[in-house]
Amino acid sequence: MKTHLLKFTLAVALTASALCAAAPLHAAPPYRLALYAQADTNAEAAEPKPAPAPDIATDASIAGTGKQIVNREAVVQFGGDAHLLTNETAEVVVVIGGNGRVDGTVKEALVVIGGNAIVQGEVRGEVVAVGGNVKLLPGAKVGGEVVSVGGKVECDPDATIGGQVQEVSLGMAFPDLKWLTDWLVECVFKLRPLSFKVGWVWLVALSFFLVYLLTAVALRRPVAACLRQLEDRPATTFLAGLLGKMLVPFVIGLFAITGIGLLGVPFLLAALVVAVVIGKVALFEYLGLALGRVSKHETLQKPLVAFLVGWAILTLLCVVPILGFVIVGVSALWGLGAALMAVFARSRQERPPAPPAPTGGTYPAYPPLAPAMPMAAAFAAPMSGLGEPPPATSGAVNPGAGVASLGVPPVQPAALPEALTFPRATFWQRMAAGFLDLILCIVAGAILSLGFPGFLMVTIAYFTAMLAWKHSTIGGTIVGLRVARLDGKPLDWTVALVRSLAACLSTAVLFLGFFWIASDAERQGWHDRIAGTVVVKLPRGTPLVML
Repeated sequence: MKTHLLKFTLAVALTASALCAAAPLHAAPPYRLALYAQADTNAEAAEPKPAPAPDIATDASIAGTGKQIVNREAVVQFGGDAHLLTNETAEVVVVIGGNGRVDGTVKEALVVIGGNAIVQGEVRGEVVAVGGNVKLLPGAKVGGEVVSVGGKVECDPDATIGGQVQEVSLGMAFPDLKWLTDWLVECVFKLRPLSFKVGWVWLVALSFFLVYLLTAVALRRPVAACLRQLEDRPATTFLAGLLGKMLVPFVIGLFAITGIGLLGVPFLLAALVVAVVIGKVALFEYLGLALGRVSKHETLQKPLVAFLVGWAILTLLCVVPILGFVIVGVSALWGLGAALMAVFARSRQERPPAPPAPTGGTYPAYPPLAPAMPMAAAFAAPMSGLGEPPPATSGAVNPGAGVASLGVPPVQPAALPEALTFPRATFWQRMAAGFLDLILCIVAGAILSLGFPGFLMVTIAYFTAMLAWKHSTIGGTIVGLRVARLDGKPLDWTVALVRSLAACLSTAVLFLGFFWIASDAERQGWHDRIAGTVVVKLPRGTPLVML
């Protein structure tokens, strides 16, 4: 059995090499791909002759002019049959999604995937058929093994086999691979997810329909929220889905930085699947309602009827070649964007309104004290003058003269803490700054050839030093963010180190400490609450040297 598996592995490797060799030329007839042709002559060997034209003559025409052997390096065919004629020699023959017949000579191997392998000539190597049968006709010669995966080997008594014959069965669940062959030929090679000639794909489509129908009935509120986003901002929802799809690998990379973070990847993928399903249900309803508005049919204005009509339209479009795969991809992105936009809209509605920021950078000053008479002058005044009005003073009145005469210094207005002066940074602004800082730390770790412990130490040192020095990082400066303490005191080394170490806790627990920012009223993460800090958004044009 090991020998057969090794031979099968060799056949697959030969298939890959044949695919690489077949890439340069595409001018051969549709029933085969001929890469190179060279005439084999005897008396005229010294005189070079041009290669034959791509349109190879048939056996009947050759029979009248004499023998002419055509050597080929590879014959590769996708989605159709391939036939190697009696006067042709090839290094390898590979057929995917069709039958392969050899009447000539194959020097290496014959590999057929999704079809039957028929040999009447000579194959000096192995003959492998995956999802089909192997038929050796009278006079066939095979130098190696004959393997059929999911099929049978039919050998004529006059055929010659140099190796062993092996039939690999897939068990009772898959007695043959005709279903796979039909799917490859009708769906994969024609670039469409559904085909009327493949029955089992419609069972898969029906199972998805039941999931969509259950979602439309049970999750009415999320579907309605996604539908509102599609009706209000159809183009924005598609762009949001495209952006979300692009950010998924980066988010998974962030999860992979810590070993425990990888545990959150399945939950993230599951959330994306649920979001796509809900968004696609809303998309089906959106298409049905749009058709109802155009046709002015009242029945189509009902959500469930609109869902059925929209699903039927997109399902029928999936049968069209090329357009079918485009429909599947676009609908998935559009549904994801509608779900993301609905989540953001919901978070904005539930967020409490922020208090209005003060217009100035200081507390409002209290009104100045009224001028007062010095105590000594009051006692020194004669009793008879108590009833007389005080003498008028010339010139302007100094509001602070009375306070200064009492020996009390004037009150200076207190400066507002920086945490109260500027607005809070949003979740996405902080994530953008953190992503830029993470890229810098990854580059530094790669240059220094550090492992994970070294990378973690470099990251903690970077954030601690930048926060203590400039109260911001390079990424925060680009986005325009600054870290401030709630008590108004400067951000010293101790607080910066505590905040950086607490960020490790926010990361270790599946990044929950960072996601907390989106729902927190003060937009604080766990590390912010531990260190008593907030992240504020600075005015535009604040460079790093001015922080």
